[in-house]
Amino acid sequence: MEEDGAGGEAFRYKPALLARHQVVVVGTEALELHDDAGHAKWRLAWPDVVGVAFVEHTMRGMRMSRLDLKTAVRTRSFACTVGAEQPWRDENHVVFRAAVEVVAHRLADNEPAPQVILGEYGKGRIAMFVVGALTGLAGVGLAVAAATTGRGDRLLGEAFVPVALMLLMGLFIGWANWPWRSRPRVPVRVFAEALREASPPEAPPTGDSSR
Repeated sequence: MEEDGAGGEAFRYKPALLARHQVVVVGTEALELHDDAGHAKWRLAWPDVVGVAFVEHTMRGMRMSRLDLKTAVRTRSFACTVGAEQPWRDENHVVFRAAVEVVAHRLADNEPAPQVILGEYGKGRIAMFVVGALTGLAGVGLAVAAATTGRGDRLLGEAFVPVALMLLMGLFIGWANWPWRSRPRVPVRVFAEALREASPPEAPPTGDSSR
């Protein structure tokens, strides 16, 4: 974390392994996202933010975390994708979470303060549900194909693990993103404090991630 020179805070990190650095600038009047050259990608005045969502997915050994900020006309986001194993050892993830925490504390001063949706929502949630359903159906299809071709013995052999994993993954993704179940919501200040409490003591200090 750095001072932005105007009374705010700036958080510089890489949103993905092969991506360039970006900077989340938490100012006194607005939130901005800059590229590594200092050019603003977007700007949101704090009073314009009417809704917030925090989304995390873990898939294929990667963890994607994203904060969505909704206004009456658009949604702006900043995110970070790192290895799913021990993400707190990745400084980019640590800086991203620190930025989210500071943004949440700042939004808690809004009147009225928004609540935070936890998890995927809207069209993104439906898309994830479809992914889960297709994954589960693919596992069922493999099992049926093996049985109808006289290779049912494979289900008890080398094919058992991949088929079982596909079924379980499909069920988990589909259940986690069931479109007809309402998402939990928490006050933004409670969310900010929860982020602080969730930080493990061995996490490296927040700062400029230059990897």
